[in-house]
Amino acid sequence: MKILFWNCRGEFLCREVKRHCKFSVKAFSLDVHILLETHTQEAGMNRFLQTMEMEFEGAGIPGSGYSGGIIVCWNKSFGQISWCKGTEQAAYLIIQEPQGNPWILDGVFAIPDGKQRGYVWSKTTEVLKEGLPTLLVGDFNTLLGPEDKRGGAPFRMKSDVLAF
Repeated sequence: MKILFWNCRGEFLCREVKRHCKFSVKAFSLDVHILLETHTQEAGMNRFLQTMEMEFEGAGIPGSGYSGGIIVCWNKSFGQISWCKGTEQAAYLIIQEPQGNPWILDGVFAIPDGKQRGYVWSKTTEVLKEGLPTLLVGDFNTLLGPEDKRGGAPFRMKSDVLAF
C-alpha cells in the first residue's frame, strides 16, 4: 500500500499544489493521499475531490478560519477503504487490504495549543480501543525531546505529550 501525507501549510488553494497532488497520485500509484492543514472549507474540498481521477473517493474535515482542514482521498480499486470517523484534528480510515486483516490509518493534524490538543489524544485512544492495528501519522505539533528543538527557551516536556 502506498500512502502520501502532505502538510500543505495553507498553500492548498494554490493551483500548483492541486496539480502536484494529481501528479503524485498517478506517478506513484498512490492508494491513499492525505492532505493536512488545507485551510479550506467544504466547497473547496468538494471541488478538489472532483478534480481527482474517477477511481478515487474522498472525504474531508473543513478548516477553521485560517487553520486546520484535512482531505483524504483513496483509490476505490484498492481493497476496501472506508471513512471511519473524523474530528477537527484527525481523520480515521479503516483499511481492509485484499489479502490481509483490517487496520486503522489515523491521519493527525494536532492543534498547536497543548490544551486543545488533548482532545485528539482522547479520540485516538477511543479508536485504539477497537483493537485493530493502528498507524498514526501526521503533524503532531509537539516536541518529543530536546533534539527536536533549536534556539529559544530551554526544552520542557509538555503535559499533553506525557498524557498521550
